Amino acid sequence: MTETGCSYLGLPEDPDDILSSTVGFPCENIEVKCVDKTGKIVQVGTEGELCVRGYPVMKGYWGEPTSTAEVLEQSKWFHTG
Repeated sequence: MTETGCSYLGLPEDPDDILSSTVGFPCENIEVKCVDKTGKIVQVGTEGELCVRGYPVMKGYWGEPTSTAEVLEQSKWFHTG
C-alpha cells in the first residue's frame, strides 16, 4: 500500500516459502496491530484487520478529509481495510 510506505520486509536469509507466503517482519519504528470489527486487538493467529502506525504512514489523502477520516484514526493508526 502506498499509504503505509515500506512497513514490512523479508530478510535475505528467509527461505523461499516464507518469502512467498508472508509479508515479512515489521520495519523498525513501525507499529502494527490486528483488530476485530470493534477495534479490539485480536490474538495471534486470529483473523482481523491490519492497522499500521509510524513515520512512513501518510498524513491524509490530498484534499479528501472525509476519505482520510475513514482510514486514519486521530491516534495515527491507519486501517488497511
